Amino acid sequence: MKRLWKVGELAKLTGLTIRTLRFYDQIGLFSPSAHSDSGHRLYNEADLSRLQQILSLKELGLSLEEIKSVVTGGHFSPLEIVSLQITRLKETIRMQQKLLSEGLPVDRCLPSMPGTTTLCRTNASFIPILWIWARRVFPFPRRPSSSSRKAEAQK
Repeated sequence: MKRLWKVGELAKLTGLTIRTLRFYDQIGLFSPSAHSDSGHRLYNEADLSRLQQILSLKELGLSLEEIKSVVTGGHFSPLEIVSLQITRLKETIRMQQKLLSEGLPVDRCLPSMPGTTTLCRTNASFIPILWIWARRVFPFPRRPSSSSRKAEAQK
């Protein structure tokens, strides 16, 4: 008899959350091969193998859409996946070099804040200064609204 895992058991086995596994199912990335009579998701060994592939591709830095394309037999060859990873690593290196070349703004901002030099260098008030600076140097892209994410997921 084949071994089947419920979503909670699979979550414990893989270190993923139940919520993540349900989300992967919702977007069509990783669906269970069966459901119990009561509607519980049931995963078999082939599902585990597919999940391992998904997690490996995620570790390489592919987006969930890219992973979905690869898993469903899409247009990515192993060479393209490695090339994409190299491109992303180069971008990470570029951002790190920018961070180093810009220098930390602590020495520039602390003199304008009397009495905080020791405080900023020795405890948590240094973190907000670093955070503000990092946001200026590396602005985060705006997250799409939940309604646009839902519309995108339904495509």
